[in-house]
Amino acid sequence: MTSGAGVKGVKGAAGDDWADASAPTGTGASGASGGLSEICPCGSSTGGGGSAGVASPGSGANGDPAIDGGTGGDGLGGIYGAFTVGSCTNGHKGATALAQGGGPGQDAGGTLGASGWDGGRGSLGIAGGEGQGGGGGSGGLSATAAGGGSAGGCGGCGGGAGGGGGAGGSSFAIVSVASAVTLKACTLTAGTGGPGGTGGAGQAGQAGGPPGIESFPGCPGGGGGNGGQAGGGGGGAGGYSVAIAYTGTEPTMTGGSATPGSGGPSGPAGAGGNPPPTPGSHGIAAATLDF
Repeated sequence: MTSGAGVKGVKGAAGDDWADASAPTGTGASGASGGLSEICPCGSSTGGGGSAGVASPGSGANGDPAIDGGTGGDGLGGIYGAFTVGSCTNGHKGATALAQGGGPGQDAGGTLGASGWDGGRGSLGIAGGEGQGGGGGSGGLSATAAGGGSAGGCGGCGGGAGGGGGAGGSSFAIVSVASAVTLKACTLTAGTGGPGGTGGAGQAGQAGGPPGIESFPGCPGGGGGNGGQAGGGGGGAGGYSVAIAYTGTEPTMTGGSATPGSGGPSGPAGAGGNPPPTPGSHGIAAATLDF
C-alpha cells in the first residue's frame, strides 16, 4: 500500500483592516471659534483648536492616545504665545504607533482523531495600533482680526494582522485511531509530505489624516500619526510522511515493511512585524508515529 504525496498548505490571509489611503481630516475653525475635537474611526481623537478670545486666544488641545515609544511626533496642542509673544502656535503631529510582532511558525503539530486529520497552521500576527491624533493649533489675534486654530488630523488605523500559513498535506500509508490492528506481510510506503503554506503579510499602518483649516490669524493643528505596522503570519509546518500513523495502541506488524518518504519543506513566514514572524518547521518522516 502506497500513499500519495501531500499537497501544499494554503497561504495565510493578508491583513486588511483599513481601505482609505489616510485617516479623516481634522475639523476646521469657524471664524474665531477653534475646530472641534472628534473621535476618529479607529479610536484616536484629535486635539481641538484654540478659540480666539477677546483678551487672549486659547491654546490647542492634545491629541490622543499618547503612545509610549511612538515616533514622529507627540500630538501636543499649540500654546498661544509659546515662541513669540502675541502669536499663535501650530499643533504638533501625532505619534506613529509601534510595529507589532509577527506570529510564530507552526512547530509540527496536527491532530489525528475519529473525525480525521487536521494539520493545523502557523500563528496569526499581532494587529497594529492606531496612531495618535494631531494636536490642535492655538487661536490667533491681530489688530484687525481674531481667528480660531484648527483641530489636528485623525490618527491612522493600525494594520491588520497576517494569518498563519496552513500545514502541508501529510501522507500516511495507513492510519489507526484507537483500534487494535494487526498487519501481516504488508508493504507500506508513505509519499512525500507537502510544503507548508506561506504566512500572510501584515498590513502597514494607515497614514494619519491632515489637520483642518485654521481661520487667520489662528494656527493649524498637527497631522495625525500613522497607524502601526502589523505582524505577518507564521509559516505552516511541512507535511508528515508516515507509513503507520496511530493513536492509542500501536499496530502489530508481522513481516512486511513500513517505509516513510520525505517530510515536507517548511512554510515561509509572512512579511511585516517587529520582531518578524518565523517559518514553520520541516515535516517529520517516520516509519511509525503515535499522534
